[in-house]
Amino acid sequence: MSEESNTSRLLQERSHGYLVARLADELEELAEVQSGEHVHTGRADDTILEGSQVGYWLMLLAATDNLRYDDFMPHASILSGYREHYGESKAIEQRQDCLNLLSVHQPTTLVQGLHLGFALIGRTCAEAGISPLAPAEYDLGQMRRKGLVR
Repeated sequence: MSEESNTSRLLQERSHGYLVARLADELEELAEVQSGEHVHTGRADDTILEGSQVGYWLMLLAATDNLRYDDFMPHASILSGYREHYGESKAIEQRQDCLNLLSVHQPTTLVQGLHLGFALIGRTCAEAGISPLAPAEYDLGQMRRKGLVR
């Protein structure tokens, strides 16, 4: 990655606290999309956008701690959240647990926090009636548009 890239800069800085704070903002926006408080274009598209953003910050947290994909398997967590049905109060608790676990900044709690964060993406996809693949497909489309992948 180039040094001009914001992602590259974030990976090099390894500011765990900053990444968790940004994730907290995006998790809040993702929740507000579901409640109708945060609207760009509509619930489905906004869920895709905000789910993508949550995934971005979660992946940055994993990368800055040198976790391998197989260490936390986000696809399994997304599908778990997509299939599990629970109310808003549990979602709020899960969001807070995710942030608390990630804030501790230890390998075991990091993996647990990542699982909860990715599960929240899946849950909101189910609530919005969209595929759990939609945020990742959006990301791939953005990378293709920028010429990063074919």
